[in-house]
Amino acid sequence: MQKTKNKLNEAIYFLSRAEVREANKDTEGMQNNLQAFISFGRAVTNILHCEITKISRNYRDKGELIKDKKLSDWLQKKENELELDTLWCFFKERRNYILKRGSIRLTLNLDQTEQINISEMVVITRYDKDGQLINITSSESPDIEGNIKRESGAQRRWTFEDWQGSEDVFTLCNLYVNKLLSVLKEANEVFNNL
Repeated sequence: MQKTKNKLNEAIYFLSRAEVREANKDTEGMQNNLQAFISFGRAVTNILHCEITKISRNYRDKGELIKDKKLSDWLQKKENELELDTLWCFFKERRNYILKRGSIRLTLNLDQTEQINISEMVVITRYDKDGQLINITSSESPDIEGNIKRESGAQRRWTFEDWQGSEDVFTLCNLYVNKLLSVLKEANEVFNNL
């Protein structure tokens, strides 16, 4: 099932490119690579179907009907399972949207954080009655150092507009990759145990 593995590697490549583009704040590049990931990711199960169907047909042609049946049954069962899987269906629908309607719809969420630390210092200067300096004492807040410190940062977090969960785009994509890896691993186990 080398063709399936190659297609999965291509999908992973485009996902990594999307992550790099996002890190560089290149929104268009990120979105283009993300759409390529979605298209190639969907192709993984299509190619797996073709490869298993071809292998199964070869067994049938050789009269090895038990092996043919095991592969055909596994393929049908797995496809039925995937049709019920929310994540798999979501990415399948996104790929169809890309092909038939255009670009996927994403939302950028900026999580802004800001922290301000202020330090206080009290200086006591004592003079005698003639105006001569007796001593100077000071105290600083033990918990806070420096004058005014301001730290801020914004975290960019992309989400699919039509995903109902709270996961961001890259979390969902990595979950999808794991699902595809699992399907491919299972297919290899079934094939190797014939």
